[in-house]
Amino acid sequence: MLDYANKYFGTKLNYSDKREFHPVYEKRSPKLYRDYQHIDQAIIYCGGYASPASNREENTAFYVLSHLMGGDLTSRLYWTLRENNGYAYQTGFDFSSIQDLGFWNSYVLCDPDQYMDSLKALRSVFAETIAKGFEEEELKRGKTYLCALAKMDNESASFRAAAISNLLCLGYGLDYFLSREERINSIDIDILNHLARKYLQPDNQYTYVMV
Repeated sequence: MLDYANKYFGTKLNYSDKREFHPVYEKRSPKLYRDYQHIDQAIIYCGGYASPASNREENTAFYVLSHLMGGDLTSRLYWTLRENNGYAYQTGFDFSSIQDLGFWNSYVLCDPDQYMDSLKALRSVFAETIAKGFEEEELKRGKTYLCALAKMDNESASFRAAAISNLLCLGYGLDYFLSREERINSIDIDILNHLARKYLQPDNQYTYVMV
């Protein structure tokens, strides 16, 4: 804020120390935790560490990967757990990052008596993605969807303001926001498969089941 005040309002503030904030976290075990609450719907969360915002290429690529894994009705999680096996009511895959830390999170909503089958199916999607990677047609379809979604989001002035503000907080400039479609289209199969092998491995899966 001090930098922006000096730049745009002509003020001369003597305070010049820049403080860097690093997240405090540690890897924990066990990696599977069950919480028996006897509810009518089982909820499965499975996630792990991912690319930090400081790695700009991987950050964009993980955004694309998240969509292919669980972003819409053609995603891998939706197709496997809901359409193909009928286990889940709803599935999803999200990705968030700050300057020094990123994490991904997948979720499954299913019947309580099918939570183990759903968990096995969820993990099988990750294993198959690591082993076989993504397909070109799948990536092309995902890019088209995300670019169209970006156009729709940009119709909202409040969305643009919030997005630009968040990016500025992460150290990105306005050009980064304006090049969103270009960045999405630059992602190829190789970097997606690299990220899958790096971050979707079983030793980076932390699972919480509420049933």
